[in-house]
Amino acid sequence: MTPRPGVREYVRLIALGRPPVGWRTTDVTTWSLARLAGRLIDRLVVPRMSRGTLRRILREGKVS
Repeated sequence: MTPRPGVREYVRLIALGRPPVGWRTTDVTTWSLARLAGRLIDRLVVPRMSRGTLRRILREGKVS
């Protein structure tokens, strides 16, 4: 399942920010693929998201 273009842009914007303090984190400053996918699912942005799909979206958007 490939997310819509608007969803892909939202994923990129979230990935560029810092994870919220206390949200499944212990004071981390960057997202892991697993945490980012979990956040997107918890926020009901997508029903599911594989790390491979997430990696591809970030790579296409030049988000490292």
